[in-house]
Amino acid sequence: MKKSIKIIINRIYKFKLNLIKKYKLSKIYKSELDYKNDDEKKDLSIIIFSKDRPLQLHMLLKSMRYYTSPSIDPYIIYSTSSEKFNNAYKELFYEYSNLFNMAINDDNKGFQRILIDLLKSIGSNKIIFFVDDIFFKNKLKWSEVSCYDCENIIPSLRLSPNLNFCYTINDTQILPPLVNKDNMIFWYWNEGDYDWKYPLSLDGNVYDRQEILNIIISLEFDSPNTLELSMQVYRKEFLKRIGVCFLDSIIINNPINRVQVDIPNLHGELHQDYLLEIWNEKKRINFIKYKGFVNVSAHQELEYTYESEDI
Repeated sequence: MKKSIKIIINRIYKFKLNLIKKYKLSKIYKSELDYKNDDEKKDLSIIIFSKDRPLQLHMLLKSMRYYTSPSIDPYIIYSTSSEKFNNAYKELFYEYSNLFNMAINDDNKGFQRILIDLLKSIGSNKIIFFVDDIFFKNKLKWSEVSCYDCENIIPSLRLSPNLNFCYTINDTQILPPLVNKDNMIFWYWNEGDYDWKYPLSLDGNVYDRQEILNIIISLEFDSPNTLELSMQVYRKEFLKRIGVCFLDSIIINNPINRVQVDIPNLHGELHQDYLLEIWNEKKRINFIKYKGFVNVSAHQELEYTYESEDI
């Protein structure tokens, strides 16, 4: 019932957005879009969250290394529900130690404390988060997103003008008023619809590290899902900012399974135990198959192809 009411309200919101676009009433058309940083403020660090998905994490790490430049070694915070998953992660981290900076198991110290300590120790000006069912599908130079002043602009790797459907709500979404400047797409987050109005995401948005650290210190959470949920208390402040994305989305989230119990997210039926069997058979996901894939939603279920040889 609540979801139906939410969709009805969104229909009214869509009508309003269409009027704003039709009559070019958005302030994005007159806004200053050159919020670039000084050279010394362009450094970026990456944090990945993972649970019971060694095969999918491997795909993310390999696709990130393949498509992005220069190579940035991410930090990984992971947890497991059993020894069999723990052993698979140990194998992953041993065999692919060249693909990451540090892997931290959050089972003992607690997720929030580990994340705060890590953010304090990193020291970079910018931070970007990923979850482990994401992978890269288009090329990216990190300087293309780390160059922006995040006090004014929040870059997104998951959005693009092709995204007219919201998987998590199972509803269409209309594009906000957009401006193309030098093949980068700009909009105001508060004029967006569903994914286009969700600036605080762990799925490939770039933030000022110190600002995010201050936010995280003020919250209470114990997992990536509860972290993202609790971050929304600051949503109004971030909605005032401009968003920027590429003509084609750089990443996609493939929600083929659910490993957490905090939030009943929509998901597919490919169980993580089956994917663990694939990992133990020394097969890996062929991420190159999806090169340039044009998705219509930030989350989109895709069928994996497995290869005996490492990609």
